[in-house]
Amino acid sequence: INKGTDGLTITQAIPAHSRMLIRIEDESAFKLDIENQSNDTLTLERKGLDNLMITKASIKAIIEPDAGAALSNPTARGVKVKLKVYDHKSKVIHSVEAIKAEAKPAP
Repeated sequence: INKGTDGLTITQAIPAHSRMLIRIEDESAFKLDIENQSNDTLTLERKGLDNLMITKASIKAIIEPDAGAALSNPTARGVKVKLKVYDHKSKVIHSVEAIKAEAKPAP
């Protein structure tokens, strides 16, 4: 985690089968430090890029304008995460939502 940079730090558990959405109010670009504080795997989802699997590790990500990011927890347990959102010019908006089960095609 980039402790020397001004920004918003979020420490939160992402419930089982849920995702945390992170975006900037004016949809500008931002940087994100992610620290997965559990042994379970999280998935970083960004528009136009492949998903990134995060196990017990810290990563840095650059989120492009108009993109936002989502951290998905597909496991059956809550996952504790610490985020630092920085290099942004507007308000950080984050929320947690349930991951909707994908519809299965009729046989």
